[in-house]
Parts: sequence; structure tokens; C-alpha cells
Amino acid sequence: KESRNTITIREAVAVGKACEIKPEDVPKVLKFYHELGVVLFYPHIQGLGDKVILSPKWFVDCLGKVLTLEGRETYDDIRDMWDLLREKGILLQPLYVAAWRRCEGVEPEEMIQLLVHFCLATEVKTKLY
Repeated sequence: KESRNTITIREAVAVGKACEIKPEDVPKVLKFYHELGVVLFYPHIQGLGDKVILSPKWFVDCLGKVLTLEGRETYDDIRDMWDLLREKGILLQPLYVAAWRRCEGVEPEEMIQLLVHFCLATEVKTKLY
């Protein structure tokens, strides 16, 4: 049996239909389950608005691959970027793309949007990096 960590809103509507939930009520149900912590549903965040994250723990674990510096020793080609993150808090795109590429169902840029939304990260334009 295949385990999935995310589904689309279209898939959530199909599940809702099977449970006799009207399509227009599905976002309300998803919001309710989000508030309970059962799923993650962010319709107002670019890139995540069409997704339901079925496993909040999985999502937090994915975020932790960068935020906890997990696995940095396995990325010799971007070791300098890990050092930059650890020492100065600067997270460069090649680093988070490499670290999050195994988190199927959510793209690295969508994860960054979530971090920016919750003020855990901000985009800084510079020619230095």
C-alpha cells in the first residue's frame, strides 16, 4: 500500500463526496481538521493553497532537515552553504533544494513560502550570495 503525505484539494473533494460532504464545505472541514492539528491546510499561502498535508509530523520533519542542519555532512558539494546557515543564518536556495528534494508532495519553494508567511525566514536580495 502506497503512503502519501499530501493530497490536492480535488482529491479532498472526492473524499468529501464519498463522505457526503458538499464540495463547497470541504475547505471548512479542512480548516476544522487543521485547527485540531490533524492535517495542515494553508489556502492563503502561495503554492500550498491547493494542497492538504496529511501528516503534520512528516512536514515538520521535512522542515527540520534544514532548520536543524540534519544531514549536512552528506552534502560535501554545498558544505560552505551549511556553514553559512549555521554561522550567519543565511539559507541559500541550492541548499534547501538539495535538503528538501526528498520531501515528495511539497516543493522546496512552497516550504520557503510557509517559512516566510510565519516570519521564520525572509527573502533578501543581494549580490553577495
